[in-house]
Amino acid sequence: MTLALATFFCANLVLAAQDASVTFVTKPSTLIFNLKKDRISSSQLANLISTVMGFTVDQKYGYAGSYITNPFSPPRVIVAVKTGVSADFDALSGTEIPLKENLRWDELYTLLVERSEHRLNDVKTDYFSFGDEDSVQTPVSTVLERLSKDVIENGSLTPLIYFADMSRTNLITPEINENMRKLEESVSALGGLMILVKSDDISHHNRRVRQAPEPSTTPAPPKPSDFNLAEDVDENYPIIFNILLFVGISLLITTLAICVAIATMDPGRDSLIYRVTSAQRFKKDN
Repeated sequence: MTLALATFFCANLVLAAQDASVTFVTKPSTLIFNLKKDRISSSQLANLISTVMGFTVDQKYGYAGSYITNPFSPPRVIVAVKTGVSADFDALSGTEIPLKENLRWDELYTLLVERSEHRLNDVKTDYFSFGDEDSVQTPVSTVLERLSKDVIENGSLTPLIYFADMSRTNLITPEINENMRKLEESVSALGGLMILVKSDDISHHNRRVRQAPEPSTTPAPPKPSDFNLAEDVDENYPIIFNILLFVGISLLITTLAICVAIATMDPGRDSLIYRVTSAQRFKKDN
């Protein structure tokens, strides 16, 4: 009997791991997915979000199932919510892709925040984590409602990155469902990106014992230093770049105009040298 229960429990864990997915509830029009949507890893998801935000990442670590049509109009609002596999929001739908988790949710958030702070002058970030007690259901609704209002009020003023961990919230009430719909409408109104990750990550329930850990055979998740990130530039770089650019363009146009004028010149009429040294001029003076 014990063996049967253990087998059933392990089978459920494997099934839960296979059911992990990410749904792009709302996305900017510049993000296009291919017809064949391969499984995406958490690190690839971080790179995809970074690319949508206009950051340069190494294509070797990118996701081949999507592409960006216009990198010059990135979204200013990024909202990511993580729930359990069994959680179901009736009002949310979108492009769903199987997910392979090789980064924790907080690591994914930290990676995106570090990249944003290196490239954006002013970015507003926040991370929300909810427990599984029944008493937290009202705060969940309150926070989601406040988030939807904050997106509308500040989304057009400063870039926003909001992450929420609802994986331990077992009960999805109608109020939570309605507030999630309002949050999706707020993000969609500003052309932002909202993703919903479904995963039964139960790492916070693991038993801890005093023994040496077993050697891990899985590769370590990539660190921010492993990515091909651009170096920081001085704040005067855009000014210097524009001055050199337009001065160079002006000199090029001026040089081209001079060359065209010389090439089309009539020596008999336009040249001052020919007028001064002409034979008729000498005879007239004498």
